[in-house]
Amino acid sequence: MGTKLYVGNLSFGTSEDMLRTLFEGEGRQVKEVSIVTDRATGQSRGFGFVEMNSAEEAQAAIASLDGRDLDGRTLKVSEARPRPSEGGGHGGGGARRGGPRGGGGGRGGFGGDLVVVAVVVVAVVAVEVLAVVAAAAVVAGVAALVVAVVVAVIATGIEGSSSKIANPFWMVDPSY
Repeated sequence: MGTKLYVGNLSFGTSEDMLRTLFEGEGRQVKEVSIVTDRATGQSRGFGFVEMNSAEEAQAAIASLDGRDLDGRTLKVSEARPRPSEGGGHGGGGARRGGPRGGGGGRGGFGGDLVVVAVVVVAVVAVEVLAVVAAAAVVAGVAALVVAVVVAVIATGIEGSSSKIANPFWMVDPSY
């Protein structure tokens, strides 16, 4: 059993000091307390970690505090599991509050690839737009040609040609 504990179902109003006081009850000693917060808003994400001085104290804290009420919420206390090692760098770190910060980590996950994907999507959309514009130009060209032929045929009929193509009335009145 390790010494780091996961504490879930925390109220957004629970502070690290409140959590430390709770876990130090019954004479237990706490090394570190950290409540995980949202990077963008700074609001608690509803869980945190408490590191105890020994595995025995960690086990006693689980037995004593799992299912206990704090700020109107039923706590979930268990041994913390290590983070899964996924692709991308999650380095960096350091003290959570008040201490020196650790070095910067890698870009992590798909961070660098996201820009490449965005550029490719924009390029594909641009090519599609150009294809639609080109198709519209071809359709407009064909339509202009058809209009020119129709105008020429009508104009020929107006100048006195008795051509049945130039005079559409022959279909209604054959004697015309």
